[in-house]
Amino acid sequence: MADTTVNQTVNTVESGGAVVGAINQPQGPVHVGGQQYYAPVTIQQGATADEVVAALRTAGMLDRLTARVPEAPFRHLLDIVGRAPQTEAEGLVRIYHATLPPTAHVRNNPIPSLLLADLCDQPILKAWPPLFEFVERMRLAQGIALAMSDELRLWVDANAGQVTPPVPAYEIERLRKQLQAEQKPPGAEAPSWLQVYLEPDWLNRTQERKQPLFRVELVLSSPRTNGPLVLEAGQLSGETKQLWMLDELPSLLDRAFANPGNVAKIPDLSQLVIEVVAPSDVLLFGFERWKRNNTPNTYAMFHPLVVRLRDRLTIPNPADQRLAEEYWRQKWNTFHQVLCLHGCEALEWRDQDDLDVFELQDDADLACLGLASPLLPDKREVFDVLRDAGIPIAIWLRGPDLAPMEQANLPERISTLIQGKPLSGLFKAVQELRRSREVRTDAQHIGNALTLLWDDPDRPPLKYEEQGVFV
Repeated sequence: MADTTVNQTVNTVESGGAVVGAINQPQGPVHVGGQQYYAPVTIQQGATADEVVAALRTAGMLDRLTARVPEAPFRHLLDIVGRAPQTEAEGLVRIYHATLPPTAHVRNNPIPSLLLADLCDQPILKAWPPLFEFVERMRLAQGIALAMSDELRLWVDANAGQVTPPVPAYEIERLRKQLQAEQKPPGAEAPSWLQVYLEPDWLNRTQERKQPLFRVELVLSSPRTNGPLVLEAGQLSGETKQLWMLDELPSLLDRAFANPGNVAKIPDLSQLVIEVVAPSDVLLFGFERWKRNNTPNTYAMFHPLVVRLRDRLTIPNPADQRLAEEYWRQKWNTFHQVLCLHGCEALEWRDQDDLDVFELQDDADLACLGLASPLLPDKREVFDVLRDAGIPIAIWLRGPDLAPMEQANLPERISTLIQGKPLSGLFKAVQELRRSREVRTDAQHIGNALTLLWDDPDRPPLKYEEQGVFV
């Protein structure tokens, strides 16, 4: 029979900001994935998953669809998508069209159940079925709730091996990485990183000021450096000295940015992140208060500034070193593949007394956390727990910088300051807070005491990248 245009009546109503609809007795073939079905499909407004399945079975469509996706998972997905806010007509159809190639025979009907049925019947042109890509795109859509995103992800993970043909787990991860890359605005530059590596001197202190002394290495990595570029501290300063105090380091940064050749190697200065690799006993130092060119403005106002735990790279026992590295990489992958898509509201807060290293190791989904109480200089063992548990992302407040009245309800107050931001951009959220007028004009504001650990194992300090982690 020749192809004809579907003639159908679509009734839509407005309900809670979302458009819902019903197809009532179409007069002609219903097209699903390029196939023609001549039995009428009637799906009433607010139909349950059971009612949708019954209608598809009556139309003779169900057997073909469940040959690709088993009926039970299909029912489950109907239920999830029926509760999702993206079922409003325009948003759902937009995701549907983005999933399919331009040459596909597509539907323009906003009814979620029929779009899902059509996706089940579409030919598989990639290593995964179009239905899975649709679900993953929904997870990334604006306004999707955290719980709903998790539910959709679990559905894909649980059913990747149940569909025909089965989809390997590594292909699902490839799909997710591709979709994450699409989220980047067109023309956006990859971030650049300026690493300030601090290695303590054996003597450790000056005779005059009793401040720690460090050997310093600055390493610039950007899309234009063709690998890490070492900026020697002696060459930057023009001095022969090899040991530096923390208070002297802003002058090195000033000289690094005063060199036109260095600046030219950074495609977008707004995308530059400064990371300080330091021992745990100095992580409570206010690195983000380093003055830029000896002005009231700090480097943390112009660039996200984070710290990295040098102790993770120098564990004396090789077995402990390897365990720490494996946990660290596992947790980082969990963050990069799953948690980074969530909002900062998903950040889990723990009191210092609740940080048990084995519990944190065993919780594979806990890759970033907030410390609910301020850190004091005598609480450095917290960093040992973070190191051994493999937690690559943590946020805390320096206790000495807070007035007693500022230490109440910290998780709620910090969450309010960074809410609405994605966890993937947590370092940018902290930077925006630091450069806000409220924080700049109030030295006692909690934003001035925030410290963010952000330690990517895929970009180790240069000396450890060359000689391996196990030193």
